[in-house]
Amino acid sequence: MTGKLKTTIVLVSGLVFTGCTTNNRMESTVTNPLMDTDGNPVTMGDPFVLHASDGKFYMYGTTDYTFMDFRVYESEDLAHWTYKGKCFEPKDDTWTTDVFWAPEVYERDGKYYMLHSSNWKENPTNELENFRLGVAVSDSPLGPFVEMYDSPIFDPGYPIIDANLYFADDGRVYLYYSRCCYKHPVESELSDKLKAEGRAAEVEESWIYGVEVKPDLSGAAGEPVLLLCPPKQLSDPQSSWEDLSALAGEGEAIRRWNEGSYIFSMATPTI
Repeated sequence: MTGKLKTTIVLVSGLVFTGCTTNNRMESTVTNPLMDTDGNPVTMGDPFVLHASDGKFYMYGTTDYTFMDFRVYESEDLAHWTYKGKCFEPKDDTWTTDVFWAPEVYERDGKYYMLHSSNWKENPTNELENFRLGVAVSDSPLGPFVEMYDSPIFDPGYPIIDANLYFADDGRVYLYYSRCCYKHPVESELSDKLKAEGRAAEVEESWIYGVEVKPDLSGAAGEPVLLLCPPKQLSDPQSSWEDLSALAGEGEAIRRWNEGSYIFSMATPTI
């Protein structure tokens, strides 16, 4: 199964929140790695910060080791974070099974919507990675978040993770996600090189897609469009860093990562 790196949260080194001396505001310095107000390290992967309408910041992420719930931290200044407990715990009667990853929370019309990845119960071929994307809802940024539907948002026919939403001015909603590397072998100059060297039988890649979804997030409203994938040629300038994950591996199949959460700011969505 794909191994996601879980890490202690680190903010930009040396970041300082400070005010002018004329209004007597206190200086607040961020320390790395990030600690909560009880002095405990903030250890989770895939951190996402919501700046809510109440003026506070809420941070969510993938829980270390267990992957079986989501937790939330609250802050008024991005420097001091208070642990507020679990905000999402899966229920037996939902579409999910285990491995809950990469929560992102969006505030819309007084509700809070959490996008997340999880393994799907519907798995007739017993795939090792059966990830799909779901949405949970709450009246509070602190939760509890409850699954809105008894199925994933949609099924593209392959495992997907790392959801990100874009709400366009015309009312349309777009979902961006990462296709998992799992069983996604590709042909490229890097793949040819590693095969020739006997380092791998194939190279699997994760690609970034976008799709329009229904405004209530109950399903797709269009067909997925490929937006981003690693370069095919070794001469491509992007290869110098895009290839690092594959070059570090060796085995039957090695992986070339292209995952994560993405922020889009555009005049017109390109899907």
